[in-house]
Amino acid sequence: MWILNLKKEFKEARTWVSKKLVFQKDVDVNLFESTIRILGGLLSAYHLSGDHLFLEKAEDFGNRLLPAFQTPSKIPYSDVNIGTGVAHPPRWTSDSTVAEVTSIQLEFRELSRLTGVKKFQNSHIKKFAFPRVHCSVLTRLPASPV
Repeated sequence: MWILNLKKEFKEARTWVSKKLVFQKDVDVNLFESTIRILGGLLSAYHLSGDHLFLEKAEDFGNRLLPAFQTPSKIPYSDVNIGTGVAHPPRWTSDSTVAEVTSIQLEFRELSRLTGVKKFQNSHIKKFAFPRVHCSVLTRLPASPV
């Protein structure tokens, strides 16, 4: 809405966010989907508009996602209840998808940068240690480690 210069519609959406967007709900959310869509959307709205309401909502939501990172393996659970703070792995397997949990670092690091609250960026990503994969210059296929 902001990018399309739909200021009236953006103002209506902002009013809805300020009055009706409440995260204190007993509901499980997927960490990856909620991070990229809700947290990322709120951070984007803040960056575009400069309106601190969106940053405040992003910080509230980010805090509600943090229990997903309290795991023995340091790989976050895929799901977290944003009302109770109870997190768990996906129901269909015992592990979270590494691709998902590593790609959400952008939103959490940006939330830390904007709020000055380091717990968001320290919550998970820097705990991962991935081996370097060397690729052949000719084929671009993985090669033996050097």
